[in-house]
Amino acid sequence: MTTETKDLKVVETVELDFKHFAENIRPWDAREVAASYPGVELEDALRLCVEASRRTWVGFVDGLPVLMAGVADIDGAPHVGCPWFLATTKFPVVSFSKVAPYYIGLMAEGKTLLYNYVASGNKLAHRWLRRTGFTLSDQPFNHGGTQFVEFKLCVPQPSSQPSAP
Repeated sequence: MTTETKDLKVVETVELDFKHFAENIRPWDAREVAASYPGVELEDALRLCVEASRRTWVGFVDGLPVLMAGVADIDGAPHVGCPWFLATTKFPVVSFSKVAPYYIGLMAEGKTLLYNYVASGNKLAHRWLRRTGFTLSDQPFNHGGTQFVEFKLCVPQPSSQPSAP
């Protein structure tokens, strides 16, 4: 499934230029990835994010990747999905916000909870997560030398296939 807004095209993950993405990733997103994959080069860590996920999407502006998003399953917790969102400095947040509910719905298929964590200093991500229905913990914790807070979304049941925007 592909969705498009005026300046953003989102598709299921295809061959991706991880090098370009790594060179242009937002600083907070780079910190979060580095904390989650200590000692791994950023380009390789991005590849690992995709490989560990059940579903992934890439957003493009003018043919260049500006968004990577996905959802991973959690071993031992079959009804919990682990969503993640990473972007470059050219990412049009407003454009993605228009189609984000659709992708969050896809992430939630077959799940009762979406759960992950975000750097406690990543206020832009906090605002976006809240606007899209996630709640954030007010209890920070240290992970890989970075302070994080949990975010989650309880998925209403029974869920149905989300409709495309």
